[in-house]
Amino acid sequence: MGEKQERTPAEGWLDKATAGIRFKPDRKAVRAELEEHLEDKALDFQRIFPDLTEAEARERAVSEMGD
Repeated sequence: MGEKQERTPAEGWLDKATAGIRFKPDRKAVRAELEEHLEDKALDFQRIFPDLTEAEARERAVSEMGD
């Protein structure tokens, strides 16, 4: 039996942010763009706050993106 992977806060946010996009290629493109923004924001947090772990920086980036 396959193991069920737990979704990260970033994945949940991305799912929610792209849920209303019906055309699958557009949904995938928008999701990829948003993932890049989250990664950039997380890297910025790690540069500004070097003591943050990668997971903490990603979590903070997601919370800064809003609902």
